[in-house]
Amino acid sequence: MTLPEEAHDLSDGPELLVAADAMQDLLIWLQSRCGIDFSAYKTKSVERRLTRRMVVHGVQTIDQYRRILAAHPEEVEALYAELLIHVTGFFRDPEVFEFLQQSVLPRIIGDRADGQAIRIWVPGCASGEEVYSLAICLLECLGDDMQRIPIQLFASDIGAAALAEGRAGC
Repeated sequence: MTLPEEAHDLSDGPELLVAADAMQDLLIWLQSRCGIDFSAYKTKSVERRLTRRMVVHGVQTIDQYRRILAAHPEEVEALYAELLIHVTGFFRDPEVFEFLQQSVLPRIIGDRADGQAIRIWVPGCASGEEVYSLAICLLECLGDDMQRIPIQLFASDIGAAALAEGRAGC
């Protein structure tokens, strides 16, 4: 067996090798099916998630896995769901929230016209913990003004299950 020059050993589980070019080809193929570009995702994260799906099917190479994807549309959905990042948490990245609270939010509050609402969109919100964290930061920045300044937070995510969880307040 010959291995591609740019292969990554994923030795956490079975001996699986994921060639970088084969992985990029698979991501391009997946984008054509699902409409989502995963190419900017961290390579190690994609490898780990792809490997999980390959282990489920007992295959060793991306070519073998591509044959499964071609034959089973439900596996395309499973891979898509596996690749979506659902990591969230309240104040997940404390440095970012501190920067928002110290530098960004005060400018947003100060730059708005009287009577103008503060509107913030959070794309990729998963189940919403970071949106709630942002709301807390914003309310803390507003202090006594929170009663007179309208606030609108918009949250979106391509994962329907995560959005449903966020709407339910879980």
